[in-house]
Amino acid sequence: MTEIDARRLSKLVPLLDEVSPAEMRGTLPALVHDGEVVLYVRVPAGKVVYMDGIRLLPATFSDAANSWSRSLSPYDLSQVRKARKSGIPAIQNPMIVPDAIYLAMAPKDARLLLEMERREVCWFPFAVQFSPDSGTGSKHLTRLIPWQSLCCLRPNDGQPKRGPWIGHDPGHALAIELRDVFVEQNALDTVLRAKEDPMGLRGTSPGVYVLCRAAARFNDPEKGVQEQQPAVQEWVRNEARACGVNDWLFNNGVLKLVRKLINTKHNERQGVPSPAEFDLSVLSDNEARAFGQLHWMSKRLMLTVHAARCWQQIVSGQERPWEDVSPDDQMRMTRNLGKWLDDWGFTGEGEHKAVWSIAIYPIDIRDIRLKQKANQKIRS
Repeated sequence: MTEIDARRLSKLVPLLDEVSPAEMRGTLPALVHDGEVVLYVRVPAGKVVYMDGIRLLPATFSDAANSWSRSLSPYDLSQVRKARKSGIPAIQNPMIVPDAIYLAMAPKDARLLLEMERREVCWFPFAVQFSPDSGTGSKHLTRLIPWQSLCCLRPNDGQPKRGPWIGHDPGHALAIELRDVFVEQNALDTVLRAKEDPMGLRGTSPGVYVLCRAAARFNDPEKGVQEQQPAVQEWVRNEARACGVNDWLFNNGVLKLVRKLINTKHNERQGVPSPAEFDLSVLSDNEARAFGQLHWMSKRLMLTVHAARCWQQIVSGQERPWEDVSPDDQMRMTRNLGKWLDDWGFTGEGEHKAVWSIAIYPIDIRDIRLKQKANQKIRS
């Protein structure tokens, strides 16, 4: 078979292992709908992938016409023409796609699968093969994009198949669940992560990551946050759980400050004698650039991101596991971060405490204090 268009794929990984529930509900559906992220399923055992050979094999127009006329009866040909004219998938001359191990889902089917978590699919836009690297004997994934031919599944029983196959055939549909789906790892890293987590916080500072997701969701470019406090709090609470953040972080005290922290248009004179002043000069060049590019990034949130990154540097600078650091040293480090927050403009007690807790999460200041008390009892 001649490859009309092909390219190598990066490693395919299980979707549920790589994508969080928050991403599944958030950015991923739009990326799948636009074709920026493709979902794949394995070819089941006992099945083989077929495509329309008439679209690939003839070398000339006359060969194609002769092949067309030889393949089917006039009635069958008319049915194929009608189907294609109506946009109904059809295979005239079934031909096996050799060594096909994955099938790509069409954007519409993939989007519906994310919504419904289960879907039966008959037609696939292209197949993925294992092809050997020249000279090495190793294998890589090659994505095949046949010219104007969809793919479908049939039993691998060694018997020749004759067309035409037109439209949806429930007897040969593949039942797909989310656990069956694979995705290209590079697509997640270069497309999904860039849009879902532009500041790279998901793995290191999940509390701040939740704040950024809330900010991107609720901030209007011109008006800031328009949703009322209860709606913002409920969304953040649910999103934190979906991201695996412990319930104790976004407690009632912290939740009360979330809307203020993320709101790009917060009224700084509201309830205070003088407006808050924040020192953005401490931001790195990349952080300053992001602050200018992300319309949903408030000054408070940008400094919270900066605080979380500073905290990661403090912890990693110890060159030993956090558990091996004495409680007194742990407390000293957290207090140093607290002093920086004061210098940057977080002077309100509640706001200061909320940012402090979110920036050092998953470390809990209460655990440090308990360890200090335990050590004091031992020493006494």
